[in-house]
Parts: sequence; structure tokens; C-alpha cells
Amino acid sequence: MLGLEHEVGAWDSVLLEPLTEDSFIANLQQRFKRDHIYTYVGNVLVSVNPYKKLALYSADLVEAYVERGPFQLPPHIYAIAGSAYRWLNDRNEDQCIIVTGESGAGKTEAARIVLQFLVLVSGNSPEVKLVKDRLVQANTLLEAFGNARTMKNDNASRFGKFLDIEFDFKGDPIGGHLTHYFLDKSRVTSLASCDRNFHVFYQLLSGADIHLLKCLKLHRNVEQYSILQTETNQPTLSEEEDKNLFVYTRNALEILGFTNNDIIDIFRVIAIVLKLGNLQYVPCNNIDGTEGCSINNDYELFEVCELLGIEHRWLQRALTSRQFEDGIMTDLNAVDAAKIRDILCKTLYSRLFTWLIHRINDIIKAKSLGKRKVLGVLDLYGFEVFEENGFEQLMINFCNEKLHQFITAATLKEEQEELVKEGLEWTKIEYFNNIVICQLLEHDSHGVLSLLEEPHVQSDAAYLSRVEQCCAGHSHCLTADATLPSHSFQIRHYAGTVTYRVHGFVEKNRDTLPKEVSRVMFRCDHPIMQALFPEGNPKRCNVKRPISESMQIQVSLNALLKSLAVRQVHYIRCLKPNELKQPRIFEIALIQHQVRYLGLIATVQMWRTGYCYRLPYIQFLCRYKMVCGNTWPRWRGSPIEGVSVLLRSLPIPSAEFTFGRTKLFVRSPRTVFELEDFRRARLHDLALLIQKVWRGYRLRKRYRKMRHSQLVIASAWRSFRVGVFLIVFTGGIKLFVILGVEIWDTVSGGAGTFGVCIVWYDLICWASFVCFCTLAIPVNVDSVAREEYRILKHRKQVEWAARVIQRHYIQWKRRQFLLNLPRMLPNDADSPICREWPEPHGRLAECSNLLKKIHHRWRCHKFRLKFDQTARNRMREKVTASFIFKDRKCSYPRSVSHPFLGDYVRLRQNIQWKKMSLESNDQYVVFADIINKITRSSGKFVPILLVISTRSMLVLDQRTLQIKYRVPATEIYRISLSPFLDDVAVVHVRASSIANSETSSAASDQTGCLFQSDLSKKKGDFVFQTGHVIEIVTKLFLVVQNATSKPPEVNITTEFEANFGSQTVTFTFKCGLPEVQPGQIRVLRKGNKMEVLV
Repeated sequence: MLGLEHEVGAWDSVLLEPLTEDSFIANLQQRFKRDHIYTYVGNVLVSVNPYKKLALYSADLVEAYVERGPFQLPPHIYAIAGSAYRWLNDRNEDQCIIVTGESGAGKTEAARIVLQFLVLVSGNSPEVKLVKDRLVQANTLLEAFGNARTMKNDNASRFGKFLDIEFDFKGDPIGGHLTHYFLDKSRVTSLASCDRNFHVFYQLLSGADIHLLKCLKLHRNVEQYSILQTETNQPTLSEEEDKNLFVYTRNALEILGFTNNDIIDIFRVIAIVLKLGNLQYVPCNNIDGTEGCSINNDYELFEVCELLGIEHRWLQRALTSRQFEDGIMTDLNAVDAAKIRDILCKTLYSRLFTWLIHRINDIIKAKSLGKRKVLGVLDLYGFEVFEENGFEQLMINFCNEKLHQFITAATLKEEQEELVKEGLEWTKIEYFNNIVICQLLEHDSHGVLSLLEEPHVQSDAAYLSRVEQCCAGHSHCLTADATLPSHSFQIRHYAGTVTYRVHGFVEKNRDTLPKEVSRVMFRCDHPIMQALFPEGNPKRCNVKRPISESMQIQVSLNALLKSLAVRQVHYIRCLKPNELKQPRIFEIALIQHQVRYLGLIATVQMWRTGYCYRLPYIQFLCRYKMVCGNTWPRWRGSPIEGVSVLLRSLPIPSAEFTFGRTKLFVRSPRTVFELEDFRRARLHDLALLIQKVWRGYRLRKRYRKMRHSQLVIASAWRSFRVGVFLIVFTGGIKLFVILGVEIWDTVSGGAGTFGVCIVWYDLICWASFVCFCTLAIPVNVDSVAREEYRILKHRKQVEWAARVIQRHYIQWKRRQFLLNLPRMLPNDADSPICREWPEPHGRLAECSNLLKKIHHRWRCHKFRLKFDQTARNRMREKVTASFIFKDRKCSYPRSVSHPFLGDYVRLRQNIQWKKMSLESNDQYVVFADIINKITRSSGKFVPILLVISTRSMLVLDQRTLQIKYRVPATEIYRISLSPFLDDVAVVHVRASSIANSETSSAASDQTGCLFQSDLSKKKGDFVFQTGHVIEIVTKLFLVVQNATSKPPEVNITTEFEANFGSQTVTFTFKCGLPEVQPGQIRVLRKGNKMEVLV
């Protein structure tokens, strides 16, 4: 039977008396010896790795921790997971469970137990069960591909994992999303002593059947593969457990929905990595005296090519030679070729891992729409210190520094600041804030990681020199010290001092695969190679430098911490009891070191004197007002008064609550769960009340309906028993007296009225007298009334049937229209320029118009998906031209069908231009062509070379390529044109941008125009005439918009002003004059006017 009375020591460290570091560690040791590995620090769980299996986990225990509060049962990881799950459902807030600790502390197992709890606690419908199975199997699969044995941990996660599980309103998982951080891929080709490679290599070789191994060209002996050997060439060994785990890994792939072909393709990639690692290079001398190499074991290469589905010569050339940007091929020596081989192995494995995670995310993502709640489980790498630490250890420890800084800020710094802000008495608790170390590592200008991004840092020696320059004298960084090994620097992390050897830092940070290797891999017939190497696509033009490893992990971590900041966070702090990985050994010095750097004593002090929960008064009153009759259903006073009234009505000591300026603070977690229990019980009562009222309303409504029906039936029965007589008089007078008959007035819409119709009182008296005094013929007309009722009923049934038939006919016509619409579309209906559309029925015109618009958007979307980057840019320019000139410029329609080529004179290939453009930073040419420049004085046409770059507009001599004018894009503020077919454009330049040749030629990239002549006077605006006027204005519009974040004004009118330096000239455009031949223009300068005759 579970109960706190059986606990050893203090189950919550907050209860320790006295509280010291020694008493805290002694309490952990006392509980550890009795296999009580979990201890609370408030609502933080401390877990000590037992290094053995314990009978602490079962479905019955899950049910117990779900039904009862976390502080009513012994400390357990189920209690933390249950609290997060309960807050998720009760408060509809996103949750997160953070598992921390150094390598070997049991973080991976703790995250697995949390996932097991969430799976067992939710529903068991077929859809939910499938989602839960896939979430569990995704974790199994990632352990096989992302975990490995290290010197300190037999199942160390070599990647960071953040699993977000999405829940519906019932608390059942409906999907999830996986995010991974920095896979330690260097392990693929380089293993330290006592380490093993990733588990999947050994599982495949040990567990695959002989037919699968034969298909993959593999042998079962692990010793035959180089990447499974340590740096000292000692082979790593597989174990019997690997054979069993392979079955679980393959089963996980099948449950996740991978087909048999997909599974074989994944294992083929693993086999390719194994066999690529076996390639051996032999140095050789070429005819020209250069050093080359050849592959000693060609049979391995042939088998790799067979697995990849590629010709042998392509891969061999990619692995033994290098192609430079100018197309020159050179042979690689044996050392460089081995580096390319290792980079390819690491890239293949890491990209396969990323591809697997993307496929898993596609499989486990939530299919249903609507609002979802998210519970995340974060399992990041543990802090690592080895005898030799490299780039990977720096990345892992940087992640730990950032996460520790987030936890410290959330649990100690922000907590204390809020208490002071709320005006509560508080004694400051001292703690170590590692923000100084984080800034040392990630500072934008001189951080240890930022220095790797500097362009001139091309070698490890240059990087170490920059670290010594920028970090010398820092209190947490030691460089250029005699006590350090060569090529090393030392950082004093929050968890200890680590010495890093810079060998391979720059190469591992960039870790770029040569383009020719990517192209060869993209050409392989293997089904997933094109997805793994998209940069190898020859149609893809990507000149951007790939993002480095350090920058990628900084961006990912910042996004993660930003996401965690808006969630309710629960903490599991894992401790490692010994370095031997043996049970029942508790090293006090090791535990003391972990307790100190995790700040657990400060956390205990915070919980002893602080508060576990706070909420603004309004929110607290809204959440708990139903537990008090005085505040339910609505409190009309101030929120703080309502909270006071509410708390006085509860059987909870007032010492548990403290009133701040804007918030109520609760001291104990137990009090929070008691409040939730009161609220849950009250909600149950309110639900019973709602059910009672609803059932009463429903039964009363049913009674009234039955009562009304009974009255109608009784009335009809009484009416049927009353006789109705027809009296026929001689003289042709007929009198009908109808008593107690229900008449259906079809004229007024069929509304029934029950009553007595009496035709004049005197006439009735006379008719009664006649009945008894003269010969009358009494006739019972019951059959006549029945016949009239039958006719009316038949008429209404006919009308109803007609409406039903009409409704179904219309639905049938709609269905026929939708079914026949694809067949009635023309053959070129997928083309965006096709305007044909089937003529619909009149009643379907609106629907047809909507479908036509939707179809047009869809085919335009399909058309855009076919664009490469160049086509997208050209389409953007065409759309911009339409926005500027449509219905405004007569020459625009003829430009629509002509593509904007940009460089009409092939200036980008001109060597002289390449040298000139580097000086002015104008190497990216947007437009270049020979056009006419209209002189300001006489209006004559002078041919010039106009160049538009991404930064400026340049006017060059067409023969010598000498720059006459250079106008920065930021100084162009307006472009003026006429609406006619004249092809004349005026580019307006700010007056302040004009500079003489002496000042501007020295600094061409500064604001101002560059003049290469001796003229020092102001030139003013530019007037051009060209057949590409639409293209020039469009591209100049986009260049200016990109440079200034504001589009220039495009003025299209028949008359406008231009600035010609010292004077203002009015341009006037005249069209249709007889002295000008069609297709020609004349420009006349008359004083302050310039006339353009079209």
C-alpha cells in the first residue's frame, strides 16, 4: 500500500531540519540505499540513477497517481507527469517537462517513463491507441539511430530531443512533433576508447537475417568495418542485446507506417556508410608531378555504387578529385580524399537521421483540426567532460549552459524579483548566475562561437589566435597559459572546467560537402538520395553559404527557450551517484559537485521561504469563485475583497496565503491541490445541478406536448360524435349548420380553427321552426365531411410530393454539374491563360463563378510551383510591371509577352567589369544594355551603356566601359513617363546627391553621384530613351524599394517637371502630330521647356 508513512528520511527536502548541504546529501544517500531514488524539492523532482531495474513502474501505479494528488503519495516521476497532465486538462495551458543532468544521470530513461505515463493515462479508442503506439515507437527508433555508448553512459543520447505531444479537449493524444538539436555525427567516423558507434550499426549486423545482410552486401563480423573501430584501431563489440533490439527497431519502423521498401532503403544507407568507411586510399604520383591517390579496395567501391545505383566512375572521380569554380579538376592526395570520405559518411548519416525525423513528424502530426493543448518533454544532452574535448563537447556544453541559465532565471532570479515587486518581505537568496558564461560563448562580436563565423578565420590556428585576442583576461576563460596543452583553451563552465582542443573546430563547424559529391549523390537511383542531397540538383541555383553548426544550434536554442517561456514548466533534476555505472555505490563528492552546480540548495531555500504558486486576484477569483456561495455566480465588489471572502470560507489556514499588490501568493503545493480538489468537487455539484434542470425542462416539455396531443384527440373525438344535418328547403334554399367540426382553411395556409359557425341567430330560429313544422328531409352528411377531408389531405400530399421531387431534382442537377464539370473543361484548362469555362444552368451561375475562381487560383498555384528561383524573380518583375503600367502606359501590352532578360550585353562575363564592380560593390548586375541618353541642352540622342545593379544606377561609356555617372539607389526618388508610345523615361535624383569627381570618386559607396569628368557643376535628372523602358523602370523600382524599404514614385502624365541642375525644365508630350512619322519621336528644347513629339 502506497503511503508517506513508509518513506525513509525526508521525502521533501523542504522539510529538512536543519537545512545544510551535508544534511541534504545525507538525506539523498539514506533514501538511495533503500531504493527510494526520488525526492521532492517543492514541486521539483530529484532523481538519482540506481543503475539497476526497480519495481517502481506499473499501470496500477499510474492509476494511483492520477486519482490522488502528488503530495498524497511518495515522490515519483509519475507525480510530476501527472501534475503536468492535470494542469493541461484543468487549466487548458501548455505544459513542458524539462529533464536535466549530466551524462549518465538517467535523463533518457526518465523521459521514457514520462512518455509511458502519458500513454497509459489517456484513452483507449482505436485512433488514440494508434497515436500512442506511434509516439512510443518513435522514441524507440530515435534511440537506435541517435544513442550510443560512451565512457560515462551505456545509452547516451547524442542529440537533443524535444517531443511535443498534442492533446484534444478530452485529454487524449492526437499527434505530436519532434525537434532535434545537433546530432554528434563526428562519432560516425571517429570513436574514442571505450566508446561505441550508434546502436543501429550493431543492431543491423547482429540482428539482420542472412538474406538481408546479403542484400546489403554486409558481413556479420563487426571487426570488418573501420568506422566501428576506435582511434587506436581497437574493434568495438556487439552484444546479444543488440540482436534483440534490432527486432524492436524494425518493428518500430513498421508501426510508424514505413513500408518494407522504405525499411530496406534505410538499411541500405546504413550499409553504404559502413562500406564507405572501409575505403582505403593509396598515394600516387601523377605525370605532371602532382600528388594524387587511388582506391586500394575497389571492390568496396563497386558494392557501394551498386547499393547507391550509380556508375562506378562518377563516384570514384568525386572521391579522388576536386573541381574548382573555374572548372579546373585536380587530383586529391590520400589525406584530403580520406577527409572527403569521412565528411560524406557523416553527412549521409546525419541527413538520414534528419530525414527520419521529418518522416516521423509527417506520420504523427495531428490530423484533426481545432484548438489543441501541448505537453512537451525536453531531453537535452548532459554536461560532458572527457580527457580530450573537441567541438562536439563545446556544442553540448553550450546547450547545457543556455538551459541552466533559463532554469536559474525562471526558478530563482525572476521569482525573487517578482516577490520584491509585489511588496512582500524577502531576504535575498544568493546563487550563481551563469549569464556571464553564456555571453562569453555567444556574444555577437567576440563570443567563442561567434569567432568561428568570421570570414578570415580559415584555420584552427587563426581561430585560436582570435580566441586569445578577444577572451584574454575573462574570468571564465583561460588562453595562452603554460599549464594548458598546445592548441587549447579552457572555459570554466557552471558545471566545471573544461579544456578544449581546437583541432578540427573550423572544419567541423562548416562541415560542407564538395558540390561535385553532392551532384553525384543526387544522381543516384537510391529512392531517398535526392531528398538527402537537394543541393546536388543541377537545376537548383543556390549560391548562399550553408549555415554553420554553431549558428544553427544558437538559432534552434533561442527558439526553444522562447517556446518554453510561455509554458508552465515542471523540472526533473537527475543525479549520477558514481562514475563506475554500478548500483548501490553513492560517491558523496560526485553528488556534492552536482548539487552545487545545479543550485539545489538555493532551490530548497527558495521553496522553504518562498511561494509555489501565484495568480492575479481577478484570475484567482474567476477560477475558484464557485467554491464559495458568497462569490458565486458573480462577485460585484473589488477582486481583492472577493478573494478575501472566498479564502475565509475555506478550511485552509490563512498562513498559507499572502496578499501582494496585484497577486495572491500560495505557500505550499499541497494547498494548491486542495484548492483544485474543492473546485473539482464543486464543479461536479454544478454539473449535477445543470443535469437536473435540463432533465426537468425536457420532461416538462414532453408532458406539455403529450397534454396538447391528448386535448386535440379528445376534441376531435367529441366533434366526430356530434351530428351534422343538411336541410333542403323547397325553393332551393340550403342551410348548413356545422357544430364542433374542425375546419382546415386551405386559403389561409392550412391553419386549423376549432369552433362553432352560426349563421345569424334569427335564421337558425326560423330553420328550427321549419324542421318541426314542415316537410323536411334530414340527411347525415358525415360521409360528405370525410370526402372533403380526404380531398384536402390528398391535395396537401401532392404539394408535398412536388416539393420533395423538386428538391431532389435540383440536388441531382447540382451533382450532375459537379460530376460532369471536369469532363466539360477544355484540354488546356490547367493553363492560367485559358479563359474557357462550361456554361452552367441559370440557378448554378453563382456556384459556377465561385468554382471558376477557385480553379483559377489552383492552377495558378500549380503553375507557380514549377518555377525555379530565376523564374520566380522574373514573375515578380512582371507582376510589378503590371502593377505600375497596366492601363496607364500604351506600350505596356506589347511588353507582356517578352521576358525581362536583364543583361542584354553579357556584362556579367566581362573581365574588365568584374574588376571595376568590386571597387564600387556593384558586382550584382540587374540590367545592362546600350540605350539612348537624351542631352539636356539640345535633346539629341547619345548612345550610352546603362547598368542597374542592386545598389546603384550607372552610366558607362559603351566602348571603354568608363563610369561616367553612378547614382546610389537610395538617391532615386521618382521616375516620370508619358502615357504614349515614346519610350522616354526621366529618372529624378535628389539634389543633395550630386557630388564632384574629387570627393565622390574616393568613396564610391557613399551617398552621392560619381562623375569621372572634370565637371563639378550639378547635373540633375537623367532622361533616357530605350525600347526596354518598361523593364528598366520596373527593375529600378524594385532596386530602390529594396534599398530604401520604400518604393519610388512612378509619375505617368503628359506634363511634368525635371531638374537640370541649376534650372527646372517642363517636359510636355504631344501625340498625333503630322510632322512626326509613326513609330518615331522628336525632342525639342525651347528655353525652360522640352517638348517630346510622338
